[in-house]
Amino acid sequence: MSVSYQDFNGILQVDALFCHVTVSFMLHAVLAFVLVRLW
Repeated sequence: MSVSYQDFNGILQVDALFCHVTVSFMLHAVLAFVLVRLW
């Protein structure tokens, strides 16, 4: 199974995007939780 450099680059971009979305979602969830607790 040979993977070209272009395919690998595309996979990395998708992976980075997925990580970014997950991290931002978690940050918002934690912020909302803290705000609700303080409120």
